[in-house]
Amino acid sequence: MKTPTFITEIANRIEAITGVTYEEICTGNRKAEVTRARHALMWYLYRKHHYKYSLSAIGILLNRNHTSVYHGVLVVDWALHNNDSRFKFIQTIEDPDYICPQCGCKRNHTPAVQ
Repeated sequence: MKTPTFITEIANRIEAITGVTYEEICTGNRKAEVTRARHALMWYLYRKHHYKYSLSAIGILLNRNHTSVYHGVLVVDWALHNNDSRFKFIQTIEDPDYICPQCGCKRNHTPAVQ
């Protein structure tokens, strides 16, 4: 199944911020940074686009079950509600011209999870 252009653009923005590619997001990789990027993409497609994409449709695009997508959305909802710094980068997804104030690069340097 061909990935819609819009989703590719969002995935490219997430890659620019996190360094995780769309291909990595679609794998079974469970590393924290990959999982975080995957959850961010799930949340962005489901919440920011006013439920335009169903959980099942997002799951198909990311090689996941709809319940896994729902879990990812809830994880980000909880993190944003509790000001969790691991998902701070989500604010920059909509801004493709984001420049890091620390070093001038296009990535948001979120602290690694210990």
